[in-house]
Amino acid sequence: MATVLSASHAVEHDDPVVLRSILQEAINIAIWNRPPPFRATQHNLGGFTEVRLRGDPTTIDAALAASDLTDLPFAEALRLDIAFLAARFADIMATDEVEVRLERVTTNACWKFHADYTTARLITTYIGQGTEWCDAAAAKTRRLATGAVGLFKGRDWAPDNPIVHRSPPIAGTGKERLLLVIDPARPPLD
Repeated sequence: MATVLSASHAVEHDDPVVLRSILQEAINIAIWNRPPPFRATQHNLGGFTEVRLRGDPTTIDAALAASDLTDLPFAEALRLDIAFLAARFADIMATDEVEVRLERVTTNACWKFHADYTTARLITTYIGQGTEWCDAAAAKTRRLATGAVGLFKGRDWAPDNPIVHRSPPIAGTGKERLLLVIDPARPPLD
């Protein structure tokens, strides 16, 4: 059974089906609590910095197989997980194309609490501290566990009561994060 967090617009569970809860009007964040899908540390990242891709989930999977990820010791497990999450996100959001960003974070990226100007955003952290979030009404900061998957409604979908989130502050600590973000693909600018 899914846990609905009190007085919040959040639901969490250890079954990935919980991510579909984002389609409910009252839910603004759905959290799939799962362990990290593979073992890795920031020491495994070598010179990796970032991969950005756009396309349907099959195209994303093929592009990942040909990307800089192949140099990582956990590349195959990472590719399979990203492909799975891209396909699941595309299905839930009923979209043909997604934008995928996998990045190594070494600074206080997105350090202010904010809601994104998108319909929805899927976020998971493979290495390091997970994304912090709070319901504006509750004002209690929570953190996604490493490996957990958060599906957030953005301002384009929930303009009046969005869940706000931020990257945990890590500048100057020597800590790093490997962060995955998946958005619906926006129409190209003309």
